[in-house]
Amino acid sequence: MPLPDTHKDAILAMLMLAEDWAYLIADSEFNILFSSPEAAGFGVSTQDNLAQGPQWLAALRPRLALLFERFSLFTHSTLDLDQHPISIHAQVANFEAVPRLLILLRRTGAQQNLAPYHAATGLYSASFIENKIDEELERIKRFPSVFCLLAIHIAPAPEPLTPLGDLLRIHFRATDIVGHAPHEGFLALLPGATLDQARLAGARLAALIEDFRFALPAPIGVRYTAIEAVATDTRASLFARLNAAEPILAHS
Repeated sequence: MPLPDTHKDAILAMLMLAEDWAYLIADSEFNILFSSPEAAGFGVSTQDNLAQGPQWLAALRPRLALLFERFSLFTHSTLDLDQHPISIHAQVANFEAVPRLLILLRRTGAQQNLAPYHAATGLYSASFIENKIDEELERIKRFPSVFCLLAIHIAPAPEPLTPLGDLLRIHFRATDIVGHAPHEGFLALLPGATLDQARLAGARLAALIEDFRFALPAPIGVRYTAIEAVATDTRASLFARLNAAEPILAHS
C-alpha cells in the first residue's frame, strides 16, 4: 500500500536500504496505531501492544521508552521467529503535532549487505559507510570537529563499474570514506571538511568524470549534493537533509 503522506518523510529518512521491510507507528503507551501489511511477516499485527507483542520486540520496550525523552535514532539487531537477522530502527517523530514512535523493521539476512566492499566497484558498501557515519556523529558530539557528506549521481553509469570505482577512489583523500549510497549513486564521507570544501570536491570530481567519458558514445551527466553535519544530527536527519538539498548539476 502507498505510504500515507503524513508518514512519508520520516519513514523515507529512516529507510537506509530498500529490502524486505515493514513499519509500525505506536503511541507513548506502545499501542500500535498503524502497521504496514508487510509487518505480519515479522510477527507483528495491528492488535499487538509492543509490551505484549513478539518477544524480540517486547524486549526493546525499555530502550524504546527512552526515545520519548531523547528523540534519537537507535539500531538494534536481533532474530525473528525464522532466525533471520532483523534490523530495527526506531525514532520518535511528530505526526500532526503528536509524538509517535516510528519503528522500521528490515530483514538483513543477505550477507553481501554486511560486507565492507562492493563487489562491482571495490568501493565501500552502503552498510559500511552508514556505520562510519554513526562513528563520525559520535565524534563530533564529543570533540569540536566537522564532517560533510557528498552524494554523487552519475548517468549513464558506465559498464563495467570498476574504472569508475577506481576514479572515485583516487580523487578523494586517504582519510575520506567513499562508496555506495544506500539507494543509488555514491556517497563520500569527508572528515574535517567544510561545506565549501565538499562542494569543491564535488565540482572537481564532476569535471574529472565528464572529461574521462569512459568511452561512452553519450556524455556522462553528474549531479552532486553536499551537506555539513552538526552535533545534533542523527544518521536519519543527515539523510533527510541530503535528500532535501538542492543538487548541483554539472554539464560536459
